[in-house]
Amino acid sequence: MSLNRQTYKLPGPLAGAVAASIDDWKKNNKVARLWQKDASLWTGTDESNWLGWLTITEEQLSHIDALKQIAAEVKKARFKHALLLGMGGSSLCPEVLRMTFGKIKGFPELHVLDSTDPAQITAIEARVDLKSTVCIVSSKSGSTLEPNIYKQYFFERIKANVGEKEVGNRFIAITDPGSKMQQVAEADKFRKICFGVPSIGGRYSALSNFGMVPAAVMGLDVAKFLNNTQEMVQACSATASADVNPGVILGTILGTAANHGRDKITFITSPGISDLGAPNPPAKSAKALFPLTANASPSQRPMATIASLPICAWLRSPTRPRMPQSLLSRRPGTLWCGSRSRIFTILARNSFAGKSLPLLQAPSSASMLSTSPTWKPARSKPRN
Repeated sequence: MSLNRQTYKLPGPLAGAVAASIDDWKKNNKVARLWQKDASLWTGTDESNWLGWLTITEEQLSHIDALKQIAAEVKKARFKHALLLGMGGSSLCPEVLRMTFGKIKGFPELHVLDSTDPAQITAIEARVDLKSTVCIVSSKSGSTLEPNIYKQYFFERIKANVGEKEVGNRFIAITDPGSKMQQVAEADKFRKICFGVPSIGGRYSALSNFGMVPAAVMGLDVAKFLNNTQEMVQACSATASADVNPGVILGTILGTAANHGRDKITFITSPGISDLGAPNPPAKSAKALFPLTANASPSQRPMATIASLPICAWLRSPTRPRMPQSLLSRRPGTLWCGSRSRIFTILARNSFAGKSLPLLQAPSSASMLSTSPTWKPARSKPRN
């Protein structure tokens, strides 16, 4: 995989604001300061405590054997199903991976439970063979109510099927060090306890063990996954000037657009990657773009409605390389982000006298590292 070069063109007022922001990043050495975890880029309080996601890919690759071992052990045990029990940031990445990659031969099929609705719990239980299921209890704080309820319920249900001596071997915990969940997992003799990184909030945890352990369990090549990610990390590194840094450019455009009134973003996706558009609400006290979802099919969502939204992001799979004609005919402007095999397109409503608004061409992975001092990092404390 190689990264595409970036080009962008903006209408007058927005172009000036974006250029001024990028110039400010250059003059004030903000890219290097970001990687140094300089809290003054935000409010100057505790933001430096929540930027562990900047280096998580390199850290995961340095311990890749641990993830490979988990995959090998689960495969050897010949589990038919893996059941992720979590809420919010602890379950979103596994759900995206499940929806995108499906079942991988030789590994258990991943299921995700993130609802306390009795009907959903019953439906999930009916889809798995409890005698051949490994449960992944995922809770960053370890005290979130829902995952603890899930654990108690399925621990008893699986114990009834495999016996008291074996039940602990059917559970894996993912939690931060020293949490209540760690204590529970140790007491119940879980198969494995995998730790999160305290400095990574739930919304940023996809590349930590909260995303990569379920990925390994379901059979994904996590080393390849992380190595591909590392290519974008390097493109966004401390030595990459702000005017060629894909993360800074993307974050600046989206953040500046939000400050100009475009504070909502609608994701339109190809069917094969539909769950990539799953929204996670902004942090309770943070300022952020508000995510919405839509389907690229005109029959499922009228394109006139989509075109009227402030910002639309279209995520295309390689099997759907062309933009639907209905979108082409109504698009007032575009923001392109793509690699050799993936293209991420943003359609921005143009409030500047109806002129065309082509914005940006950049690697799709840039969205993983987009940053702007306007936004405050999500914290790891609540509900995950």
